[in-house]
Amino acid sequence: MLGNVPLHPLLVHAPIALLLFATILLLISLKWTQFKLFALFTLVVGLISG
Repeated sequence: MLGNVPLHPLLVHAPIALLLFATILLLISLKWTQFKLFALFTLVVGLISG
């Protein structure tokens, strides 16, 4: 616990959620190219945090 915040959800579930969200954004960016940069940023943050 870090200041009454459990670390398990931050360290395990947040990267998984980021990578799933990045996958959805990448699929959306195939149709709308303005999502491409946000999808790449989300993917990189998910990979680094994982």
